[in-house]
Amino acid sequence: TMYVGSSDTKLHAGDPAGDVVWTWDAGAGIISTVAVDDGGNIYVGTEGGLLVKLSPTGGKLWEAQAGVQIGGSAPVIDTDGTVYVGSFDKKFYAFQKDGTQFFVKGTGDPIEGTAALLPGGVVIGSPDGRVYAYERSGIQRWMFQTNGDVVGSAAVGSDGTVYIGTINDVVADLYAIDAAGQERFRMKLPGGVLSQPAIGLDGRVIVASLDGRIIAFGGGGTCEGESAPTCTDGDPCTQDRCVEGQGCENFAACDDGNPCTQDLCDDKGACITLPASAGTLCDDGVECTVGDACFLGKCESGDTQCPTMSSVWPVRGGNLQRTSVAPILGPIGQKVKWVFATGQRLDGSGAVVAEDGTIYIGSCECIETGTACTDQSAKSACETGVCKGGQCVADTCIPSPVDGIVCLGSLFAISEFGDGVWQTPTGDAIHTTPTNRADGTLYGRHNAGLIL
Repeated sequence: TMYVGSSDTKLHAGDPAGDVVWTWDAGAGIISTVAVDDGGNIYVGTEGGLLVKLSPTGGKLWEAQAGVQIGGSAPVIDTDGTVYVGSFDKKFYAFQKDGTQFFVKGTGDPIEGTAALLPGGVVIGSPDGRVYAYERSGIQRWMFQTNGDVVGSAAVGSDGTVYIGTINDVVADLYAIDAAGQERFRMKLPGGVLSQPAIGLDGRVIVASLDGRIIAFGGGGTCEGESAPTCTDGDPCTQDRCVEGQGCENFAACDDGNPCTQDLCDDKGACITLPASAGTLCDDGVECTVGDACFLGKCESGDTQCPTMSSVWPVRGGNLQRTSVAPILGPIGQKVKWVFATGQRLDGSGAVVAEDGTIYIGSCECIETGTACTDQSAKSACETGVCKGGQCVADTCIPSPVDGIVCLGSLFAISEFGDGVWQTPTGDAIHTTPTNRADGTLYGRHNAGLIL
C-alpha cells in the first residue's frame, strides 16, 4: 500500500494498481511524507500542527499537537516506538508510542527537514545553521555549527557519521560530522544542497545540488561500504574506528591528550579526569623554555631561554520508519567519483538508490509565461530569476500552481557510474524524493497532485 498526503487536506491510501483503498481527512494540508511502523500503523503530520497515528485501515488512533504547523518534516519512528518530528514553531518534538509528549527542544528557526536516527539517539538540522544531536532521553549529545542554513535532512552511516547539506553557505554545502559531533570533512558544491543525501551500497554518498548536478563521492575504500569491517570491541572505555588502508583501531576513549591529567574510565564508559602528580614533565609548546612541569593539571613553563622580542612569538600553544540510517559506512573523504548535470533545478527531491545501484531523482524548472528576455534585457526582464534560452526562469521552484508561472519537471535515472539511463518529463515540478519498491517499480509525485 502506498500513502500520499495532499494540499486538499486528504491522506490517500492506494494499492499497487493505483486504485484508492481509503481516504482520511486531516482537516489541514499535508506536505511531508508519512512513516509506517512494524504493525502497519501510519504516522502523518499536518499543516495544522497535528501529529496523527492512523491504523492500517485509516482509523485515527491518537493525535498530538506539535506546534503551529508541520511542514516538510516527516515523522521518524525509533526502535522503542518514540516518534520525532520538527515544527514551524522552531521546536523539535518527541512523542511516546501512546502519543504523550516526551520532550521538546528549541532551535533558532522553523524546522523544515526530517530527523534521522543515530545509535542511541537522533539528529535534526535547523535553518538557524545548527545540527543538533540528542540522546533518546532528550539530553543534548552535541551541536554542530555550519556556516549556512540547514533546511534539508541528514543521512547517517552505520558508524554514526552524519552527512547533511546547507544553503546560503559561503564555506561549504555538504558537511560530514562524526559520531562525536566533530567535522570529518566539508565540500563546496555549486548552488547549495537542499535535499537529503543518499548512501550507496559501496559507501559512496550521492548528493544533489540546487544548480542541477548530482555528485557521487567516496566509496570503495577499506572502511567504506558493505565490506567494511565491524570495529566495535565491546569495551565501553575504547573508541573504535576503521583506518583506511589499515583496518580497525581501538584506542582509549578518555585520553584528553593532556600529559598533566590522569584519564580514567569506569565500567560504564564514563571518563574521570584527575590532575597528574605535581612535577610530572611536560612540554608547554614553547621551544625556548626548559624544565616544564605539571601543576594542578596544567603544564607550567620552566626556565626560559627565550630572547627578548618586540613581537608576540613564540606564543604558548600555537527506511519506512524514516530513520535515514544506512546499514553501511559512508565515505571517509570527499574524493569525487563523478558528476551528472541534469540541466534543471534539484529543489527538494533527494536521490534514491536502487538495489542495482541505479539512482533516481526528480527535477523542476519554473518559467514566467509571456516574459521573453535576452542577455541584455535579463536584469530588467527577470526580476526574480535568470534569463535562460530566451525565457525567464525563476530562481526557486514554486511548490503549488501560481498564475503566470509554468513549472516543468522530469524524473531521471542515472547509472552507478554516473551515466544517464533515461529521462521522463512529468509535466510539472517534482519536489519530493521518489520511492523505489523492491520489485523495481518507481513512484513519484509532482505539484499537480498526480502520482506517477
